Amino acid sequence: MLTIDNEKSVAGLSFSPDGRRLASSAAMKIKIWDVSTGEQQQAWTAHAAPLMSVAFSPDGKMLASCSFDQRRKIWDAKTGKQLMVIPVRGVAPFGVDF
Repeated sequence: MLTIDNEKSVAGLSFSPDGRRLASSAAMKIKIWDVSTGEQQQAWTAHAAPLMSVAFSPDGKMLASCSFDQRRKIWDAKTGKQLMVIPVRGVAPFGVDF
């Protein structure tokens, strides 16, 4: 069993396509975990408001996230670098997928 140590309630989880990494979204942060060891590999502040969801791309190279800040964002899953921001007008998105 994998137990992740998150300081806030986890809103979203996504396994990488190869099953080796797990992305979690909690509060305004994205964290990447090594599934075999349970070690946190990366963490970064992703949004200005709490996150709702996170998802790996089918090739595992990117992550998508959405938040109450009314934005969807695309990230490089290896570096955590923001690649794109997609504003959402009207309501906050509750889910994201590729």
